Amino acid sequence: MEDRLNQAKFILANEKVPKTEVAEKSGFANGKTCHDVFKEQVGISLWNYQKTFEGES
Repeated sequence: MEDRLNQAKFILANEKVPKTEVAEKSGFANGKTCHDVFKEQVGISLWNYQKTFEGES
């Protein structure tokens, strides 16, 4: 599970892709599962996590 979360974090920090693609690339069964697990483990949603990296390059 930790590997999938780390992969999702990496994608969110470095790519502008739909959240369903983040879920797919990270190995989650679907977008809802990815969202629920991410929010439970990380404490914020995928969208809010990605927003923390906007403007960085």
